[in-house]
Amino acid sequence: MRWVRRLAAIVAGTLFAIAAAEIALRVAAAVNARSALEHVRHERSGDRPIVAFVGDSNIYGVYVEADETLPRAVEKVSRVDGARGIHAENRGVPGTPTWIAVRQIEDVLALRPVAVVATAGVNNYSTIPPGEGLGPFEKLRVVDLVRRSLFNLRVSRGAPQDVNLGTGGATIHGGTVVLASNSQAVQIPPRDGAVAAFESVGTLRPPSPDAFRTRLRADFLRMAAVARDGGTRLVLSTYLAGAQPYFSPITDVMRELQGKEGIEVADTANAYAVAAKAWKADATAEEKVALDSVVLTRDGHPTPLGYRLEAIEVARALRAVGALDRDPSTSLGEVLRGVEATVPILRRIAGEGLAFEVSAKAGDRVILLLGTAGESFWRALPLPIQHIPGESPAPQAQTADAQGLARFAVPSDVASKLGAGAFAVCIVERGEGWGSSSWLRSAPLACE
Repeated sequence: MRWVRRLAAIVAGTLFAIAAAEIALRVAAAVNARSALEHVRHERSGDRPIVAFVGDSNIYGVYVEADETLPRAVEKVSRVDGARGIHAENRGVPGTPTWIAVRQIEDVLALRPVAVVATAGVNNYSTIPPGEGLGPFEKLRVVDLVRRSLFNLRVSRGAPQDVNLGTGGATIHGGTVVLASNSQAVQIPPRDGAVAAFESVGTLRPPSPDAFRTRLRADFLRMAAVARDGGTRLVLSTYLAGAQPYFSPITDVMRELQGKEGIEVADTANAYAVAAKAWKADATAEEKVALDSVVLTRDGHPTPLGYRLEAIEVARALRAVGALDRDPSTSLGEVLRGVEATVPILRRIAGEGLAFEVSAKAGDRVILLLGTAGESFWRALPLPIQHIPGESPAPQAQTADAQGLARFAVPSDVASKLGAGAFAVCIVERGEGWGSSSWLRSAPLACE
């Protein structure tokens, strides 16, 4: 029976080593957490209550300056008229799916926040969990360490790629993505705190609508449970573009969870929709798109103005959970009241065949497309036409001159193929990277 005793000794030794490693990792985490808490409380927060923000690029604040992000905007709203307000800790990282946001909440509990604000879900379309199936063992730090170590071995030979999601599409300092087969190591420092790299496993087959919603709901409820166990409350903030088809399933799930397990929802999408209607009662479709282009970038991220609008609704939600002692002193409608959303002017030039002139602003990039009535997209911008490959010309692009004008001439052989139901659409792009865009459709073209 020696071999039995030997096997038992090996098993016991292995279990003891795993337990010792787990204890060491937890002790180290506790020490780091205490150090982080002292740093944030005394060096950054000024002893104000801390609200932690977790999630994806909408929390991080891609394309904008650090002081224009949602957390900073909420901070400013909370301190209006000399109020003490809160300190907002921005732990958002671009590319974060909901299951990584759960981990982010676990990490920020060391700061003892009075509330946690989370926005995540859109990255669930293109990523899948890197590995689950060990049941309760998934919570062990040893398991996480082993999994990360194995992944690091796979990516050790990969070349880091820069992340161009900074202000105006600039490179994020210290941010890299390292590819490894069908996954990637995302190593992007949050605005506040240290890098917490995670593995992102891409997929070309998005989940079914039911599977997508089920995973969202499960992870949002898990976030609420983690927050509650840590002595705080969870605020789910919808995407500002939450009414758009790509975001609406996430918005619907968040709304369904209002009040459940202590969840408070900051419905920024609905608040913006209400304010936009009041902005101009008789606004045309083009004017509404022009307003969207001031508030949102082409790919649905808020602009600095968009984050200011979101901050008011998030502050209202924080008041509801007791993290703020008063409601915001302004409304989204008041912020929008003074906003000018300049609509470009598209004219057909008489007597010059099928030619157009667009009035915009000097330096704007103006693009002309021709097609028939319908729906399509141009770089995530919804359009009211269907572009006809082979029959309508490739998009023409020009930079508006010093007077803000751009002129286009459509060849006669192309014009003859369009038919009487054709439309011209001009797209005006302003800013760098995935900056703001607006469109304007012409009246039906009288093409013979």
